[in-house]
Amino acid sequence: MPRTYATAGQRVMARYALIRPELDAVEEMMRQTAVTELPPLREAYLKILDRGGKRLRPTLALLSASLLREPKTPVPDSVIALGGAVEMLHTSTLVHDDVIDEATLRRGAPTLNTTWSAGASVLAGNYMFAQAAYYSARTGHARVNQIFSDSLEILVKGEIEQLKAKHDLDTSRLQYFKRIAWKTSSIFRIATESAGFLAGFSDVRIRALRRFGHHFGLAFQIVDDILDYISDPEALGKPAGCDLLNGYCTLPFFLYLDRQPERRPVLERLKEANSYRFRAPEVWTQAVQDFVAATCQSGAIEGAYDLAQRHVTKAQACLQLFPQSDYRQALHEQSETILTRLL
Repeated sequence: MPRTYATAGQRVMARYALIRPELDAVEEMMRQTAVTELPPLREAYLKILDRGGKRLRPTLALLSASLLREPKTPVPDSVIALGGAVEMLHTSTLVHDDVIDEATLRRGAPTLNTTWSAGASVLAGNYMFAQAAYYSARTGHARVNQIFSDSLEILVKGEIEQLKAKHDLDTSRLQYFKRIAWKTSSIFRIATESAGFLAGFSDVRIRALRRFGHHFGLAFQIVDDILDYISDPEALGKPAGCDLLNGYCTLPFFLYLDRQPERRPVLERLKEANSYRFRAPEVWTQAVQDFVAATCQSGAIEGAYDLAQRHVTKAQACLQLFPQSDYRQALHEQSETILTRLL
């Protein structure tokens, strides 16, 4: 299971210090464009911004664009706009996910749809989509706008695939990986690949940054799926096993079934419990709790971690095309931090 990184906290602080002025500029830009003519929407928008998060996607964009940056040379405004675009795109998907899953908590705080109707919450998410497109246009780069447009299509396809797979316990591992590549990894790819274009990198280096974002995103989602099984509910901000409870099969699910001498009877018992989720939801809840406990004891979590680690290693290998620098080291450590979330 996870290695120990003794100075992980210090490294995180140093990494963000490298781009703190630029991250602050992204934050300020997003706040300045908050709507004023619709007070309820403005309030919701600012509340979601205040909830924060690590601003991971803008961080990747800023660090990627800085890989060949000379000391004390400012990051172009176009990269600041890219940071806002990927953060708002990510935020809009969270709002929509909460509506689809009827979630009441996000990062331990009430979701928008606890106070707004589902329709109004969807429209708020759409507004954030529009904000993301606006920031993308502000980069002034046609290729970046094309990447953003293409990725929106992929992202929506991922959302649709996820909906199709909901409560389908016969879904495949291949479908799972396609889904997370489209739904999660795509936004990381926008951040890193677009940063390469805005920084004027060669095609070879831009492709390397695209691969970096792809593998980073896969590792990130796998770890997120592991945390859903092993985290304390209060720390996670949602119940353990919440994904499966909502009908989503993730990597630990598949790896657990792979470890069963008789896969079919285990799956049939779970499907039987799932059929009770409306008329006797406690039956489904108990079945999920039992499944999660068995998964954690089976070695499936360790197997999922090993796969996440392999994707982190692949992401880090993509950075070899760039000269050693504080920014490259920060990206290397940022990818490593994915794994430390499990400590």
